[in-house]
Amino acid sequence: MNNTISENSFNLSKISKYFGNKHDIKLKIGSILIGDLICSFAMSFFFQQKELLSGGIGGVGLLLKFLFDIPTGVTILILNIPLVFLGYIFLSKIFTTYAMISAFVMSFYLVILDYIKNPFILEDPFLVAVVGGAVNGIGMGILFRHGTCQGGLDILAAIFKNKFNINIGNGLLAMNMVIVLFAAYIFGLDKGLYTIIAMVVGYNLLDKIQMGLGEKKQVFIISKESDKISKAIIKRIHRGVTFFNGEGAYTERHQKVIYTVVSTRQIALLKKITAEIDPSAFMSISDAYEVKGKGFITAEI
Repeated sequence: MNNTISENSFNLSKISKYFGNKHDIKLKIGSILIGDLICSFAMSFFFQQKELLSGGIGGVGLLLKFLFDIPTGVTILILNIPLVFLGYIFLSKIFTTYAMISAFVMSFYLVILDYIKNPFILEDPFLVAVVGGAVNGIGMGILFRHGTCQGGLDILAAIFKNKFNINIGNGLLAMNMVIVLFAAYIFGLDKGLYTIIAMVVGYNLLDKIQMGLGEKKQVFIISKESDKISKAIIKRIHRGVTFFNGEGAYTERHQKVIYTVVSTRQIALLKKITAEIDPSAFMSISDAYEVKGKGFITAEI
């Protein structure tokens, strides 16, 4: 009996090491299933109809399909193998393991969608580039937001993010220039430019979703009732508060400046609390592009 319990504990610890806890597993697998499906829609139903590339390994897969009619899903799966090994060396084991799973899921979706008639035929290639790029960006954003990715060049972008703090979207855009130039040379300059439009739209949307733009707000409050406001924030909003020592340039009066970070949904309550305690308080609110630390969850890569 004890041996069985011990063996089960070992298996659970091993699973947790590579996949995370039960909640993480559900969240990440869900993001992979949804995010990869959205990206597959962009590649199969938008980019393929006008011979545009999506960038990354997916772009290489589309390129080989246009030239040699090799299934995109098969190409993506094969090319991901060496990149997954790099991920295990430079990134967290959990992130890379999910990247490998995502590569399999993405390949599966693309193979299936090849047999489905495209319901989104558009005449204007510019519209195809913009809509396809946006759809692809949403899918990639969902993946990165929850600590997963498509695999491929996303793994390299995550490495650059960890090592050099380069935005994932910017890193992907830079690496994909080679693919775009190759596409422009083979299919013509107009196809290359449309591909660039799709990438710019997609990767900008990816960065906004991945960084949680607009979901967290940093707030500065200047008030003669700073102690009362800070206590109310801690008690009623359950957020931490930091004081900065400030001095008015005109009044030359020293006072505490409140700094706090809250979610978008908590802004209304924060304004209400401040107005109740000090209607004349000065408040500055701006987006917090990336928040780390206790109380805020950041995907591990």
